[in-house]
Amino acid sequence: MRRKHLIFAVAISLLLGSFVALIAVSQQKTLRQLENEMEAAWNNLYNPEYGAWPIYKSAFDKLEGKIKKFIEDHEKLQGIKLSPKLDWASALVDGVNKNLEAKHLSTSLRQQLSAIETLGNEVEFLWLDVQAAWYAYYDAVGAYNYAISPEERIGITEPTKLSPTAIFLCAGSCDALFETASLAQVSHQVYCPEKHGTSGTTGVTLYVCSGSCDRSDEHWRVCGGTCGNKYAPKKVHRQGNHYVWVANSPHHVTCSHESCVETYYTCEHSTCPNASNHISGGGTPPTGGTPSMHPCNVHNTTVSGDHSLQSSCSSSNANGTCTVTSFYACQSHTHVYPPPPPPTVRCGRSACTASVSSSTEHQSSPCAAGDTYYTCNPNVNVSQWENRHRVRTCRRSGCGNTWQLCQSSTPSCSAKSGKRCSAR
Repeated sequence: MRRKHLIFAVAISLLLGSFVALIAVSQQKTLRQLENEMEAAWNNLYNPEYGAWPIYKSAFDKLEGKIKKFIEDHEKLQGIKLSPKLDWASALVDGVNKNLEAKHLSTSLRQQLSAIETLGNEVEFLWLDVQAAWYAYYDAVGAYNYAISPEERIGITEPTKLSPTAIFLCAGSCDALFETASLAQVSHQVYCPEKHGTSGTTGVTLYVCSGSCDRSDEHWRVCGGTCGNKYAPKKVHRQGNHYVWVANSPHHVTCSHESCVETYYTCEHSTCPNASNHISGGGTPPTGGTPSMHPCNVHNTTVSGDHSLQSSCSSSNANGTCTVTSFYACQSHTHVYPPPPPPTVRCGRSACTASVSSSTEHQSSPCAAGDTYYTCNPNVNVSQWENRHRVRTCRRSGCGNTWQLCQSSTPSCSAKSGKRCSAR
């Protein structure tokens, strides 16, 4: 695949360079010379006897014939089955014959694949000859077209590379087919960017269609602390044909104090973060075995003090008592207090003493004229208020005006008569 990209890049540079050169050449040669060079370039590309394209096309057709024969024989091999309902003697003969046929076809298929691979590579190189002949013909036509009038210029079409029938299955996990065995092997293959195992092996190949590296459990792991460094995993035991790997970081250590089994990362703490709970002269170290941790997971059970489970926290602030429950007395916690109550606001109406969320809470929505009132005002007749602010529509034919009494007693009608109108 890289070879194809290189050829493409070289081809583009040749086309750009030749375009500049043909201008100078076409100005120095006669029209007859340019015609002769164009004809010679055409023959090198398309002449039926020796042109690059006919030779390439002939080899390609031969390759397609071999591929077709391979597919037919492969289908025959897949279709070989023992004949049913035979007596034991006939079944034995039938089995021997079918086995010989399958063996013969298998051998033939392997030979055909080898021949297809060889011829496929030859066709690839013949295509390079077609491209070289095409670039020469392209330059010759360009030089000729530059020397004549625009009305006389000729057009040309670049030959298209032919694609043989795909018969090789991708070596990865997908069902993609390729023209050659080498393409099936490497087309979807990439290098894993991670280091692997204790040796830090790089350059491990994987198939992008598989989704992940088949050795991903060997990838170097990021330190669990805050440093972000990667370290080699640890090989713990063999499981079938593979080893089991676990995370391993030199920064992850266990406290060395005899009564503390706390683990921590040295990139976060230079010493054990719970050193204040270590047993010194006043404590009683364990007599043997692995020391057990208190449920608070801060220190060993042999450390003296209040280890009782607390049902509530007695701390309080202006909003109330801490809401944290079910914690050990030897275990620290962060106080959580109730949220503060909403601020107290008095209604904006002088006759109303209610506490509300805003000074306008009892205020009605204003009408179009800006008229407002407070619903908590006992002197307001609500039905009259609603009637005053009800939206009315003109009853006169052809007039769709609307209005409220708080704006005017009657509206101006939009009909041509110009008269005022009443509501409906």
